[in-house]
Amino acid sequence: MQNVSKIRKVKCPVLVIHETEDEVVNWLHGNGLWKLAREPYEPLWITGGGHCNLELYPDYISHLCTFVREMENITTDARLQKIRQSLKLKQLT
Repeated sequence: MQNVSKIRKVKCPVLVIHETEDEVVNWLHGNGLWKLAREPYEPLWITGGGHCNLELYPDYISHLCTFVREMENITTDARLQKIRQSLKLKQLT
């Protein structure tokens, strides 16, 4: 898969969710991507899940929502820091 050669170029947190019984893409591929990511986020391995049926597992939505909330917090904190820095620079001039 081509994404293995590209994952190192990703410069943001990477969430990998994969089903362990995926008959199309072996879960070890997802595991490999997670291990190669610059900023790997806690992965979710859906035990017994097949291919393209993540929505059947409550852990999927829960883990995804947690990831989104944490990314919102990171983004918000970074924005606030930039705004504060900008205000300090304006006060100095």
